Amino acid sequence: MKKLFNINLIPFLLLAFIPYNCSESKKDLKTNITTPSEILAVDFNKLDVCGCSEQATKILDQSIRTRKAYKNIQELKKNSSDKNKIVSLAKSWTDMMSSCFNRHAAKMFEPSGCNDLKKINQKKIALHSLGIQIDQGENIKL
Repeated sequence: MKKLFNINLIPFLLLAFIPYNCSESKKDLKTNITTPSEILAVDFNKLDVCGCSEQATKILDQSIRTRKAYKNIQELKKNSSDKNKIVSLAKSWTDMMSSCFNRHAAKMFEPSGCNDLKKINQKKIALHSLGIQIDQGENIKL
């Protein structure tokens, strides 16, 4: 029974990260610039809840910056380098989410000074409104 509960909890936990508010300033987007290689170098299995939140923010910020460099999603699709960067970031997102939820489960939903769920949700909805559905991981359609 406990294992069944854990299996059914994972999709719920992933859905809880669906953002509900969108307000991203360009100033926020220019802080903490990281490259996908820096993000991919992280072993997500070793992260604590704060580390998971930090990586989530970095992945979302980099994805938003990459997408906003283009007037529209069609322009992004024409640039294979940045298109591949988004696919790589989306894969990192799903890998990170899976690792963090498997390791920390419900602790991922406890807001704290280092785990700002509202901010992550805002960034995720901003990215979605830009045409990037990061939860699709490496299967993202661009």
